[in-house]
Amino acid sequence: MKYLLKTPYPCLIKTQNETVELDVNDTLQCEDEQILYIYPTTPEQIPFCVNLAVKMDSPFYSFLNHNGQNILYLEKVRKFDIFQKADLNFSGKHCKILVSGNEISFETEKQLVKCHCLCGKKAPELFKAKNFACVQLQQDFFAYNMQTEKLSHFSGDEVLFDKNILTITKKYHDSKCREKVSQYEISDEIKIKNEQVISANKQDFDDKNLISFKFLECVKANDYPQIQSYLSPNLSETIGEEQIRSFFGYISDFLPLSANEFLAISSSSKKYVSFDLINGKINDISIDEL
Repeated sequence: MKYLLKTPYPCLIKTQNETVELDVNDTLQCEDEQILYIYPTTPEQIPFCVNLAVKMDSPFYSFLNHNGQNILYLEKVRKFDIFQKADLNFSGKHCKILVSGNEISFETEKQLVKCHCLCGKKAPELFKAKNFACVQLQQDFFAYNMQTEKLSHFSGDEVLFDKNILTITKKYHDSKCREKVSQYEISDEIKIKNEQVISANKQDFDDKNLISFKFLECVKANDYPQIQSYLSPNLSETIGEEQIRSFFGYISDFLPLSANEFLAISSSSKKYVSFDLINGKINDISIDEL
């Protein structure tokens, strides 16, 4: 894909094959590049890189499009913060919400809770739903329970809130193009109402070297019905959904060390996972805490 890179400050750009100095009025045309390394020459900016394979905005750059032309714009560091705020009243109990940049805070008489996330370009929505003080962003949803003084956080590629129903769509970008759609009902507490995993790519690749990898894709997406197809008859009779949840938890990433050895990462742990295959099926799984 072709991009026109524009910068509001002078910088040095390293591509795969060349190094280019850019001034404010210069334009760099990038085509078939994967990663750009940006070295600003102004003291208030820090070096960073742009992954063109993942088209996602950050505080350092934005992807723009006009009439089919792709523009990569480097963002200037902000000189000041603008806060969006709300003071929500829950039968005499107040919750003050402040949102600025990548920080959100919930303040009550008892405590102050701060959290960090990428707020994005779209203005956040601050409102109350039942006994929850809520902040809705493009890819995140925060709900502070005024009764228990606890904060719940949900994230995904799409966030929709309508009539006290929160819908989170998460895209996994894996070999089967899975999407998980979760619906939560917000009343006195937050309850899961419905959850389903959808695969846009129904065809499975017949590559026995990828069996362990595809198994972990299923675990990451909570696609438990598909998991059974990768297990040997012996192991399939031994473990089910509850055992797999207990073994792996909710992994956020897995990194291959070999075809059948992986690091499985969650928010609370890192695990070494190895698989033993017989006739193209997983016959045994070993998990060690690291």
